[in-house]
Amino acid sequence: MHYTPAGVYATLCVVLNTQPNKGLAMLGTDRALTTAQAARVLGISEQSVRAWTRAGKLQATVTPLGLLIDEQSAHRLAAEREEAARERNAQ
Repeated sequence: MHYTPAGVYATLCVVLNTQPNKGLAMLGTDRALTTAQAARVLGISEQSVRAWTRAGKLQATVTPLGLLIDEQSAHRLAAEREEAARERNAQ
């Protein structure tokens, strides 16, 4: 079974009878990655994920569970990095 941080957070909100943080809604998605998961997708460190989030390269929100990265944002940036690497290698 695969658990997403967003799904776990939503479940906790139901169990604790609280309203979910607006953060995931602000991302426009219910699919989010932890900093560790985003780091693996991008091939960078968790510290770099946090820095890129602050710089606006990745969409993210802060929740009681920590920083959650928009999954599409991470995959889009990973594809851009791969394309840039291919272009550098082709020259």
